[in-house]
Amino acid sequence: MIERPTKRWSDEAAKEDEAITAGTLDPAEASTRMHWPVEFRAAVDSALDAYEAEVLRLEDPSDDEVLAAVKHVVEQLNDVDHEFQLIYTGEREELGEYIDVVLINAGIDIDALASRNNISDLTEVGPRYW
Repeated sequence: MIERPTKRWSDEAAKEDEAITAGTLDPAEASTRMHWPVEFRAAVDSALDAYEAEVLRLEDPSDDEVLAAVKHVVEQLNDVDHEFQLIYTGEREELGEYIDVVLINAGIDIDALASRNNISDLTEVGPRYW
C-alpha cells in the first residue's frame, strides 16, 4: 500500500523543522508550514480515516456502495479544501491515487468499476472542487 499523502507531508515538515533547529534553514524559507499546516494535515487524515473505515465495512459491495464511499471522501476533502484552500493539483493527484489504492487493497477492481460506470476517474462521482 502506498503511504498516505499526509505521512509524506508530515515527514517533509519534520525535515524542515530539523533543518531550522540545526540552523541550516531560515524559518522564513520553510514552506511546508504554509503548504501543509498541522491542522490541514489532521483534517485530511480525518477524512481518510473515515473513508478507510467505510471501505473496510463493505462486504461484497455493489458499485453504488463503493462509489458512495468515494463520494463521501471527496465531499469531506472538498470541505477541508473549502476551509484551508490548500488542495492543489499535486495534492489532488496524491489523494486521488490514495483513494484508488484503498479500494484496490480491499479487493475492488477499480478499472472494471470505472468501466461499468462509464467514468475515467473514480473521484468524479461527486462534486470536486479540489
